[in-house]
Parts: sequence; structure tokens; C-alpha cells
Amino acid sequence: MYRILFILFCCCYFTAAHAQENPAAFNLHQYTTENGLPSNLVRGIQWDDNTGFLWIITEGGLVRMNGVEFKSYNKEKISPIAPEKQVYAVKNNAGAIFVSDGSGNIFEIKKNKPVLSKPSTLSPSFINYHFIAVSDSFFAAKVKAAPIFAEPFEKLVCLSDTSCLILFENSIYRYSVSMHSPVELFKNCTALFKINNHCFFTNSSQQTFLLNTGNFTTSPVNFTAGDKDLLNFTNGESQIFWKTGMANPVLIKGNNAWSLHYENNAISAKLITAMLPTDANISTVEYREEKGMLFIGTDSKGIIIITQNLVHPKKRKNANPKNKNAYFSQMLLDNGNILTNEGDIIGDNPGTPSVLPAAGKFSNRTSYTNDNLIWYNATNAKLGIYCLHQFNKTT
Repeated sequence: MYRILFILFCCCYFTAAHAQENPAAFNLHQYTTENGLPSNLVRGIQWDDNTGFLWIITEGGLVRMNGVEFKSYNKEKISPIAPEKQVYAVKNNAGAIFVSDGSGNIFEIKKNKPVLSKPSTLSPSFINYHFIAVSDSFFAAKVKAAPIFAEPFEKLVCLSDTSCLILFENSIYRYSVSMHSPVELFKNCTALFKINNHCFFTNSSQQTFLLNTGNFTTSPVNFTAGDKDLLNFTNGESQIFWKTGMANPVLIKGNNAWSLHYENNAISAKLITAMLPTDANISTVEYREEKGMLFIGTDSKGIIIITQNLVHPKKRKNANPKNKNAYFSQMLLDNGNILTNEGDIIGDNPGTPSVLPAAGKFSNRTSYTNDNLIWYNATNAKLGIYCLHQFNKTT
């Protein structure tokens, strides 16, 4: 039930759409400390595909959202050793969600609640704890090793359960279970992300490359959109967000958010919305295209959820003013419009079929025996009584 509630709630070519979206096509909801969040600083968010819950990491603790309300998990609800402050949330290749607290304890989300999985006593290197985002086996192999970098890295991309790519200080490194230390592959890189199973990176010259993760060769991606600065991630105007579990990265600039797609040697940018608040100070993003839901975590304004408005008002065309305004039965016409039981046609699609399934009003009950036969009751004009009618869409 919770899930239902939340749902209701060579060369490649890179192209981008710049059309402005109709604000009425979206719903924007903002959640802060005034309506349930323990803190307005959001450090991470993870969508649970199995349950439809959204897990939110805030400065004040871990929160689970079901689309209607928040449930906080403080130290009393998680573990006596857990501080209130949570640091990050990740999803590994297998889809398991892990969260870490300020002491380095790692909790796994199991049966809709956090369970202590890796205690902080395993290693003095908190940086290596991020390898839980690859797999349990990778984490076990690297957690006790010396820190690979002096500071936390910007991005980690899983290649398999035993290897990954790391973006750190504008360089991309390859690292695997069998390697003693990471190997630098590319310099001057500003972004590292995946689109489905394809891996890409962007450099400081705003060039994007498709990376073959088998032999680590690259192919350039042509950027043909008018706004070349969309891929300029050095001036702070454009941001790209991707993490394990997201099929498509989200590119944000100003009020606009795009999802990136790759198909048939082409990368395209599909506009999600043009109603982002520009003062949000975005820290993390989660996008579920199949549900039309964009989750935005911010540094000081809580979490913003933008959903597509799936309810669109329609007006009846050339309707009889004496007909009722309430409809209790309808038939789908071939052009996508709707024929109501009052005999009115509703819809924006042009044209009207030469023969309608029902001429005039019909009863509140209709049925289909296959894709072509429609059955309904309506008054027979000659007999003056209700009769069963059949309409064959193919004849």
C-alpha cells in the first residue's frame, strides 16, 4: 500500500531540448523541518525499488518516507552505538542500500529498517568504507588496506563486483580486488557517469567520451546542442548527478533538469522539468523516470519532490447542454478520444470516426469480449425499450 501511495505521489551525438515546460504539468512539494524532516541539510537519498520507500540522509539522522509521512531512525531505533548524524547513503551493484554514520558504522536497509552490518572497528580508514558501494567482497578485500587517497573521492562507478572506476581530483582511476593500488587512466576529467550499462566521462574542455570498460579505449561524443556550456561543470552553473541504481544521469542548469539517454550511438537530453528553484543549493538527486518522480536533496532547504501531473482536465466538444456533467461509462475511440455514456466526445485528438460505437446515450455498463467487440445497453428508438447492442470495430 505504501508503494502505491508513493507512486501516486565511432561518433555519438549529444542533443538537448530547450523547450519550456508547462508548470501545470508538474507538482512540486517541499519538505523541511516544518513538516517532518529532522534537518534541512540533506546529505543523500536512495530509492528502494523493492518497497517504494525513499531513504533520506539528513544532518539530523536517517529518515524513511512512504509518500505520505516520515519515519525517523535515531540511535534508539537503530543501535545504541549510532550517533544521530548520518554521513552518506549508497546502493551497490546488487541493489542493497547502505548508510553510514559519523563514527564509520555501516547499516544495511533490511525489511524496511536499518540493521548494523559493518562496525567501525573494522578499519581506521573511513575513506575505504565507501567501497561498500561496489560489493561486500570488494569491501572485505579493501577495508583494512591503507587509504588509497588522502580525501574522499568524488564519484565511484561499479564495473563489476570486483572492480570499479574512481573520480578523484579530476582524474579517473581503475581499481580492482587484485590491484594493490588504483591506476590512473585519464586526467582533467570533470564528470564520470553511466547511462544504463554504458560508461561516459567529460573533460575540462567540455568533451564527452564513451569509455569501453573492456579495454579502456574511448570514443568522442559530439555535442551538437546550441548551449555548449551545458557540459561545463567547472563554472558551477551546470551540475550532473548519477549514482548506482540510476539508469539515467540528471543534468541541471538554472531552472532546468534533463535526463541523459543513450541509444543507437546517440546521447540525448530529455527535459524533465523547467521549474527547479534556482536557490536550492542542490546536494543530491534521485530520478525515477518510469514513475515521473524527481527527488532533490538540498543543503539548507530540505528535500524537493517534483512529480508529473498525470491528471489533465478535458472539455467536451459540441456537447448537448442538456446532457449531464457526470459520466459513468465510456468507450475509447480509435483516435484516442472518449465517447461518454451521455453521447459526448471528450479529448483533444483531431478527427472523429465516421461510425461511432454507440449513437446517442447508452447505459452505465459496457464490456469487451475481445479487442474488437463492444457490448452495451441502449434504448432502441424503434421499440422504445432498452436492448443489448453489439459493435464490431473491424466491420
